[in-house]
Amino acid sequence: MAAASTAENFLTAHWSEFRVGSERDAIIACQHALLLSEQFTLDGQEAGVLPAGWNSSQELYTMNYRRDGRKYVVKGLAMDDQLLVNVLSSVDNKVYTCSVDTKEHVNPDCLQSYPGVFKQFSRLCSLLQQEIIDKLKEPQSRASTMTSGAHVPPTRAHVTPNPDPLMVGGPRIPHHRGDPLREPNPFSVGEGDRLPFGLGGSGGMLMDPFRQGGMPRLPQGVPPGARFDPFTPFHPPAPRGPQSPGSRQYGPDHDHLPPPGYDDMFM
Repeated sequence: MAAASTAENFLTAHWSEFRVGSERDAIIACQHALLLSEQFTLDGQEAGVLPAGWNSSQELYTMNYRRDGRKYVVKGLAMDDQLLVNVLSSVDNKVYTCSVDTKEHVNPDCLQSYPGVFKQFSRLCSLLQQEIIDKLKEPQSRASTMTSGAHVPPTRAHVTPNPDPLMVGGPRIPHHRGDPLREPNPFSVGEGDRLPFGLGGSGGMLMDPFRQGGMPRLPQGVPPGARFDPFTPFHPPAPRGPQSPGSRQYGPDHDHLPPPGYDDMFM
C-alpha cells in the first residue's frame, strides 16, 4: 500500500519531534502520517509537524485537517485500552469512526524509537485506511465529479401524459351524441331539443331510467316516457286487479316515514 509506505517514511524522519509518551499518542501519530500521505494538511502547521501540546490530554485528542478546501475534524477518545478515532467530514456532514486496540498494535516498551513502536504497522495502516480515510475520499470524489463540467441531462422520449393514473393503456374517448365530428349527419345536432319525445329516430330529451321494455304507469298529465316524481307523499290509487310481483309502486312507502316519537329526546 503506497500510503502506508509514505506514512512509514514520514514517521521515521519525524518521530523524535512528536514526543510520543503513550500507546494512544502512537496511534494518533500513525493516523496523522496516513492523512498527510493522502494530501490532507493540518491547519496552521507546515511540513506536517504536530503542534506543541497536541498530546497534553490523554483522554481526548482534537486536530483539524483540510483537503481541497474541505474541513475535517479528527478526535481521539480514550476508552480503557481502546482508542476511538472519530472524523467529522464537512463534505457530507457525516462522522466516520474506527476503534483501535492499543495493546494489540503498539509496543509500550519502544515508544521512543520508531522502528519497534508498532507490532504490525501494515495491519494498523490497513485498518485506519479502510475504516476512515477511504470513506473520507469517497464523498469528496463524488462531489468533484458532479461539479466538473456542465451537466447535460439525459434525453427523454416524449410521453403523452395520462390524465388518469389508474387507467391501463391509452385514454379511451367515449362516443358522445351531438358531437358534429362524430355524427354521420352534422345537421342532426340538437335534435333532442327540437324533438323532445324522440320522434323521427332521435333519442329525445325526456329520460326515464326505469323504462326497460315498456312504459311505466304514470298519472294523468305527465308526458309519456318522462321521469316522474310523485306530487304527494301518498300512494296513488292502485290499479284494479291482481298485481304482479315485479310491478312498480309510486310514492314513498311506510319505511320512508319517521318512527313515532322520533323527536322526543327522552324516548
